[in-house]
Amino acid sequence: MEYQNPPPLKISVIVPNHDGSGTLKRCLEAIRSSSYKEYEYIVVDDASTDNSVALANSQSAKVVVMEGRPLGPASARNHGAQAAAGDIMFFVDADVVIYPDTLQKIAGTFAGSPDLAAVFGSYDDNPGDVRFLSQYKNLFHHFVHQHADDNSTSFWSGCGAMRRETFLDIGGFDTLKYPHPSIEDIELGRRLIARGYKIRINKTIQVKHLKRWTLSGLVKTDVFDRGIPWTQLVLADRKIPNDLNLESSQRWSALFIGILLLFMGASAIIHHQIVLLPILFCLLWLTLQSWQWQEQLGQFYVGRRSFLGISILFALFAGLAFWFGAVKFLIPILLLFGIVVAGQWFAGRGRFWRIATFAFMMIIISISMLQIVLTYPVWLIALAFLTLGIFILLNRQFYVFFSEKRGIMFAIAVVPFHLLYFLYSMVAFALGALLYFGKARFPFINEQAEHKT
Repeated sequence: MEYQNPPPLKISVIVPNHDGSGTLKRCLEAIRSSSYKEYEYIVVDDASTDNSVALANSQSAKVVVMEGRPLGPASARNHGAQAAAGDIMFFVDADVVIYPDTLQKIAGTFAGSPDLAAVFGSYDDNPGDVRFLSQYKNLFHHFVHQHADDNSTSFWSGCGAMRRETFLDIGGFDTLKYPHPSIEDIELGRRLIARGYKIRINKTIQVKHLKRWTLSGLVKTDVFDRGIPWTQLVLADRKIPNDLNLESSQRWSALFIGILLLFMGASAIIHHQIVLLPILFCLLWLTLQSWQWQEQLGQFYVGRRSFLGISILFALFAGLAFWFGAVKFLIPILLLFGIVVAGQWFAGRGRFWRIATFAFMMIIISISMLQIVLTYPVWLIALAFLTLGIFILLNRQFYVFFSEKRGIMFAIAVVPFHLLYFLYSMVAFALGALLYFGKARFPFINEQAEHKT
């Protein structure tokens, strides 16, 4: 009897979408450019108010329209799965661009591992948005996935694939618990593992993320959409996995950030000058907000709303500085604020002036921070820097990664935002634990919180 190769696996690419017309076209064009031809692509429109449906139809996609109010990406993916005819369901977000060989890699992964239930990849190291925060956030994600164990205890639906029979057997995404963008993919992965299924990270499967991140959007996503529900899920399961960004080094990092916060609390009681530190962070953020990677040091132009918001914060903390008699510390900060404004004019005078202006701003920020820090007792300074040094040492791979990808200046600029990440992650864990343990006693509070998240 002559041996015959099995037919290639058919992949159903499922794209959930809600008002994503700004990126949806690029997403669908990338799918259509795939070198692997055994696929279909389905756009599930979750009650969009823009022209997403017309755009999807123009790209010859199979379109599933969910009318009424938006039900969230979990429900959209489930609707897409019901309309799918493929052996493999590949979930891709509407702001993600795949590569021509992405589907081939997915098909090859499943064909080579018959016992594999699901596989997912990561964002690449070249995000679509060139601004600092988008570069930082997406490279952060890339680092976590690329350094994780190949055998995962989680799942990621931004670029994740699953066998059709597995998805149907597990019951799909939990639409009741997660009616909004949240951790529906993590929860699905934990159910898969509990049922004995295998999930793998294929680190060669990488996609480009087009999203433009803002600081408020980042904090909202990490705290309310991810951190709080993740904490509740972990407490319900009574198990914290040592996977992805939950490795033991991350837990130790959170501990040392907690110690550093205690030092800062003591400083706030002993020295009122600590009120100036938020000003410096605001100005640092204002500086980095205009940093565009494609130009190395982009134009120092900040939108009117961002400039107005930071100006209000600056005025608020400047008033506190006057109130506490820390006027002398405002001189370099006022100078820095003036340079930020003038930087928009210098930006149009060539690369040299952009670099010189940026370097001068960073020098003044460093001098101002040093001036404030040196007013504290030596023992407090020593303990604070020791704690910060241990934190950086624990995360040395993280900072080496950023240095290799974007240079030493970028890696240094990442430090305060990495500290901020652990700070609001601890806040999210505390709030999640409070909501979880208070659910039985105060169910109405928990219901209101879940509705907001």
